Amino acid sequence: MLAHPGIYGDDELVRRIIARSSLGGIEAYHSDHGPEDEARYEAMAEEFGLLVTGGSDFHGARQGVIFHGDLGSVSVPVAVLEQLRNRAEAKRK
Repeated sequence: MLAHPGIYGDDELVRRIIARSSLGGIEAYHSDHGPEDEARYEAMAEEFGLLVTGGSDFHGARQGVIFHGDLGSVSVPVAVLEQLRNRAEAKRK
């Protein structure tokens, strides 16, 4: 899984990582990603046959500052959950 690719600030690097590894998915939905980032990483997932994931990436608070995103601050479409469930069911068979 490639977590929060938008933080790298270099989509060509993201593409090289994907192409040179055996990743199963990419985190398109993240508290540091905007709608354009989400769409771009969903497209990359489709291009490379990867699962799409998402989350707030909550790392807690340090001196009152929440790192990445607060719990529950990121939502993913139901289709993402269905994709994950379908992949898990296929692996069980």
